[in-house]
Amino acid sequence: MGTRQTRIGARRLAVLALGLAAGPARASGGITATAHDFTRGYKGFRSDTLCETCHTPHAADAAVPIWGWAHETTTATYTMYTSATMESTPLPAQPTAYSLACLSCHDGTVAVDAYAGNPGENFITRADGSTYIGVDLSDDHPVSVLYPTQSAKMRSNVSLPLHDGRVECSTCHDPHTSDQPDFLRMSNSGSALCLACHVK
Repeated sequence: MGTRQTRIGARRLAVLALGLAAGPARASGGITATAHDFTRGYKGFRSDTLCETCHTPHAADAAVPIWGWAHETTTATYTMYTSATMESTPLPAQPTAYSLACLSCHDGTVAVDAYAGNPGENFITRADGSTYIGVDLSDDHPVSVLYPTQSAKMRSNVSLPLHDGRVECSTCHDPHTSDQPDFLRMSNSGSALCLACHVK
C-alpha cells in the first residue's frame, strides 16, 4: 500500500474510532439512512464511515470554521441575492466559509467524494443533468447576510443559530438532524421556521 493510501486508511480508522468513542447516538448523528449517509452509497460512491466525507480529526481545512472540515471547498463565484429592501448592509459579495461548506456539494461544482485529497467524480445533479443549486443564488434565501437585529420586521431575539451574526445555510438547515424534511431545524408548518426570524 502506498504512502498516500496509508494516510487515507489511517484517517478513516481515526474517524471511525472517534465516532465509536462518542457512542452510538453521537456516531450516527441523526443522519443514518438519510441523503447525508454516504455509507449507503451515492451514484457509485460509498464511504467507509458515516462522518469522514465531511470531517477529519487530522489535516482539516483551517479556512472553514467547522470542526475538522475534510471536504474539498468550492472556489466558485456566485451571483448573490440582492434587493432594494434588504436591511442587512453591506450585502456580502460572496458566501462566507460557513455556507461554502454546504455549497461545496450542493452547488454541483465539487464532487461529493472530493475529500481527504481525493479529486472525486460523483456530483449532485438533478434528473435533467443540471446542478442541484448551481452558482446563481439570486433566487434563493440570502446567505452570509448580517442579521438585522434592529429591524422592526425581524425578531430581535432569534432562536435559530447565527454565525458571526450572519444568516447562513445552517441557520435554517441542520446537516446532522433528519427530523424534518430537507434537514430543516424545525417544522415550517404554518411558516413557523420563517416566523422564527421574520415578524410577518
